Amino acid sequence: MANVTSLNIVLVILTLIMSFLTIRSTIRKNKADADHTEIDNVRELIKTWKEAADDFKQQLSQARCDYQEVSKQVQALTNEVEKLTKINNRILKVLDKITPDNLEKKIEEIKQLIHESNS
Repeated sequence: MANVTSLNIVLVILTLIMSFLTIRSTIRKNKADADHTEIDNVRELIKTWKEAADDFKQQLSQARCDYQEVSKQVQALTNEVEKLTKINNRILKVLDKITPDNLEKKIEEIKQLIHESNS
């Protein structure tokens, strides 16, 4: 009977040791799985941020092109306004010099100024 009790005690101890080793192994495996999942999540996050950065880079490049085009248009319009302002000032000077005697001549001058501005 002592042998059976000793054998039972040894079996219980072996069972406890095996249970402990199984639990320890399971904990390590779960930790490794969690670490792997965390690494996968970080990789996915990096991928998402890289795609967003690439998209923003493309949008910035397009915005710079648009800005340059608008700048050219603004400069062209500024030049046109300056040209028209000069012509208007010249026409105003001619209008200031109109008298009943030179009306026809001044009208022709104004027409010529307008014609020059359209060329």
